[in-house]
Amino acid sequence: MRWRRIGLLGAVLATSFFAGWQALHGAGTAQAAGPAPQPQVPVTTAKTRTQDVPVYLDGLGTVQPYNVDEIKAQVNGILIALPVHEGQEVKQGDLIAQIDPTPYRAALDQAVAQRAEDAAQLLSARLDLLRFQNLAKRSFAPVQQVDDQQASVNKLAAAVQLDTAAIETAQFNLNNCAIRASISGRLASIRPISAT
Repeated sequence: MRWRRIGLLGAVLATSFFAGWQALHGAGTAQAAGPAPQPQVPVTTAKTRTQDVPVYLDGLGTVQPYNVDEIKAQVNGILIALPVHEGQEVKQGDLIAQIDPTPYRAALDQAVAQRAEDAAQLLSARLDLLRFQNLAKRSFAPVQQVDDQQASVNKLAAAVQLDTAAIETAQFNLNNCAIRASISGRLASIRPISAT
C-alpha cells in the first residue's frame, strides 16, 4: 500500500508538472503572438478647395407651384394632336393640343357666304328704295310702298349685322381649336375628357 501511495503521488506530481510546463509554454506563445493586428485603413489625400457642400434633407411634404393655370378647351371636337408630354417645359403661346378645325372652318365659310348674300340683297333693296322715293316725289308711288321698302332695307341691314356676329363667333371657335399655353412653366397633366 505504501508503494501504491508513492505511485499515486508520483502520478499527481507528474501531471502537475506537465500542466505547469504547458501553462508556461502556452502563455509564452500566446504572449509572443499578441492581439490580432487591426486591418489597415486606406487613406486618400486631396487638395483643399472652397466649394458649396450639397445638403440633402429627406422628409415628407408637398410642393406647390407659384402659379397654376388650368386650361380647358372652349370648343368641342375630336382631339387630333397632343404635341407636348406631361412634365415638359412649355412657354407662353406654345401649342398644347389641337382640336379638329374642319367643322369650325366650314361654319366660318358658311357665315361669310350668308353675309355676302344678305349684303347683295341689302344693296338691291336700297336701290329699290331710291327708285320708290323718286317716284313718290312725283306722286307715282304710294307712301306705303316707300315705307315698306324702308322696312325691308332696315331688316336686311340687321341681317348683315347678324351675319357679321356669326362670322366673329365662327372665327372665335376656329381660333380656339388650337389650345395654347397661357403661361410659361411645366405641364402637370393632360386629361382629355370625352363626352358620354
